[in-house]
Amino acid sequence: MQANSVSLSAEAIGASLDHLLLHLADIPPLLRTEIEPEASTIRSQLKKAVPNSTIVQESGRTIRSVLEGAVGGALGNTMSPGLAQALAAFSAALGMG
Repeated sequence: MQANSVSLSAEAIGASLDHLLLHLADIPPLLRTEIEPEASTIRSQLKKAVPNSTIVQESGRTIRSVLEGAVGGALGNTMSPGLAQALAAFSAALGMG
């Protein structure tokens, strides 16, 4: 039962990460270079039989912080509602509400 619960969480995190990254196609390259390694870390963890939730959450927090900082700056004026929703869904999947 526990393994099934972890698997569903991993699937939800992976799906929300993919959805978020689709909305980041037009972000500045500097932001992408900050986000991509964290996304890779999350994907690597999700491939494990038992992902390290601390690593996944910390990488997720980094992604969220980078994007929130960008939203507060120049990207905020051009951010689509879809990106905001994708970021909220990603945060929720990681338990960061």
